[in-house]
Amino acid sequence: MAEADTLGFYLTYSGADKGKFRNIAPIGRKVSWSAAEFRRVADSKFVERWGVSDTGGSLESLGEVLE
Repeated sequence: MAEADTLGFYLTYSGADKGKFRNIAPIGRKVSWSAAEFRRVADSKFVERWGVSDTGGSLESLGEVLE
C-alpha cells in the first residue's frame, strides 16, 4: 500500500528456534509471527518507521504460556 510519501506493509516472519530465547530452550520448532509496518520516504530513503508486531504469537509458537 502506498500513499503520498508513506508505504504500508503486512509482514509474516517464519523460521525455526535454533537458540535460547527468553529462557526458552531451543528444540527446532517452527515459529512465525506477523507485523504491520509503515515507512515514510524522503530523498529515496526510509526516514521514519512505525508499526506493531504480534510478539505474543511468536512466544506462543515457542511454547511459552502467556497470561
